[in-house]
Amino acid sequence: MSDQRPAQRPAPRPLPGPPGEYGPPRFQEVSAGYRHWARVLLWLAIAVASLMVVAFVASVLFLVKADGDDAAYGYLAIILWFAIAAAIPVLLALGIPGIIMTRRVRQQERLSHHAVYRGAQTGER
Repeated sequence: MSDQRPAQRPAPRPLPGPPGEYGPPRFQEVSAGYRHWARVLLWLAIAVASLMVVAFVASVLFLVKADGDDAAYGYLAIILWFAIAAAIPVLLALGIPGIIMTRRVRQQERLSHHAVYRGAQTGER
């Protein structure tokens, strides 16, 4: 046998949080700038979606008109379809973060409203 002693392991560090208790994670407050950009992104996504609907209706009208005499309207319809296809990633890039940010803003408002309401109830007792 060897005369060497086994290496000692350092004591484990305590986890962050309240000592001895479990505390749910705190939500970070949402700033006014965050709320503003959530609204801006959401409204830009709505504007892009409405322009896509208008472009689709116009392309259908161009196809109807191209069926009559002028074939150039058919080419305009195809160009509008390419524009709609190119706008889909833009719509997703604006809409998904806008929806997520708006959901966080609403969740924060709900939590702060609930905390104020609970505080009024506990203060009355």
